[in-house]
Amino acid sequence: MVLLKENMRRFFLFPILTTLVYILAVIVPLFSARQNTHEAVHAIVNILHMRQMAVLLGMVIVPFITACLVFGFFYRAKESALVQSFPLNRTQVLLNSVLSGIVLMLIPTLILSIGLLLMPIRLEGAELLQGRGTASLFNVTEGLGIESIRNTINSFSVVVGFFLRMMIAKIFYFALFWLAFSLTGQAIATILLAGVMPLIPFGVAVLINSVARYYVFGFYSWNYGFSALMYSNPGLWVMLIIHRIPLIWFYLWFIALTLVLMCSAFIISRLRKPERVGNPALFKPIKHVLVFLVSLTFMIFGGILFWEFTDSHLMFYVGLFIGFLIGFIIAQMIAEKSLSIIHKARSFPIFASVVLVMFLLMLFVTQVGMRFYTNYIPRQEDIVGVNFLPGTSFHQWYTPNFNEDSEIIALTVDVHSEIINNKALLFQPWRIRFGRHVQRYYYDINYLMTDGRIIMRRYQLNSEFIQYLDIPRIMQGIRAERVEAEHE
Repeated sequence: MVLLKENMRRFFLFPILTTLVYILAVIVPLFSARQNTHEAVHAIVNILHMRQMAVLLGMVIVPFITACLVFGFFYRAKESALVQSFPLNRTQVLLNSVLSGIVLMLIPTLILSIGLLLMPIRLEGAELLQGRGTASLFNVTEGLGIESIRNTINSFSVVVGFFLRMMIAKIFYFALFWLAFSLTGQAIATILLAGVMPLIPFGVAVLINSVARYYVFGFYSWNYGFSALMYSNPGLWVMLIIHRIPLIWFYLWFIALTLVLMCSAFIISRLRKPERVGNPALFKPIKHVLVFLVSLTFMIFGGILFWEFTDSHLMFYVGLFIGFLIGFIIAQMIAEKSLSIIHKARSFPIFASVVLVMFLLMLFVTQVGMRFYTNYIPRQEDIVGVNFLPGTSFHQWYTPNFNEDSEIIALTVDVHSEIINNKALLFQPWRIRFGRHVQRYYYDINYLMTDGRIIMRRYQLNSEFIQYLDIPRIMQGIRAERVEAEHE
């Protein structure tokens, strides 16, 4: 407990300042809003939904600063020497540091929760939450566990849930930043890695989603990236509450993730050598991985940038190459802490070969391995309704209007079959074509199945193909039935 006491003595101002921020940014505005029941209800709902700005930022910023304080010896030579002077082995140092971090985060969160309990606010009527863009009454009562609109919103059980969500989120990010700190020994590299790590699952999901949308014929799904972000960042509790997803499973999910992160960070922290403080990457394999990831990130952005400005397949691949080259140079400069990286040029072909192999593997999987997806058309007897519309916003499929007319369903299936039969003409993403694209239009085909599933496909069709398939007639039939249904 020697190091724990020392950390509390050195960093006691941090929980005080955090508490002060919570009081000024959360408690005081809520207290002022109590004079207006309408505003008070919305203020407390925003807080408990974890979307009030100070609460939301606190879930990420507070753990980051805490990790900087208690794990400063990872990248500061003087603190490393100080810690080594304590009569503690490495395991005791790490455990004391983790415990110190949790206490530093616990105190302000506990005081904030007590402050919320001391100002009970009642939900006096459904009209208080209508038309304000915060949440519906159902979302508030179901999402937060309020059994009656006459009950206090910030009851003991609800605030306890808020406290648990805050602490789970903070400890999760603390563990994530600890893992980032354990991989590097340089302040700049540590900050960069800590900033990137919460977004890695989102980036991977977006990359996979983008590759699938570009190379898999008919692929369409907007929510992969967002789902990855939601399932890997507890800062998005608000989305779980609004969509009435049972929070207990996410408590367990993020607790399990936190334990995995902590175990990983603990093992790596045990393996790192104190004398390597100051090096951007403490382990050579990790150094190569980080250089590759940075290069890959620049490559993706380079390809997207060139594609947006030229709309040319050739320039898209040129952008990929230039982006990868720039990313490789920047990553090597950071890794070597020098502008002179000529001696690293010999490793560029190796990294580029890995990317090429990945691209060829991706091409094989999307063009051969995904045929079960691209060639699939549901049986007509398994279809309840169809939704066949020009590509719209990603909210469209959330509450789609399905046409259950058997003739329209049959026509849609026939059109879908024609699209798949003409895949060779409509879809050739791997070919390098000079010049700009022929004008194409997105069309979405959605099927509502007898088992409740919704099967979605999106295709790019040119105007000649649209006229050939007589798509306007199908669209007219769908619109006519929708108008008829609305009148009924």
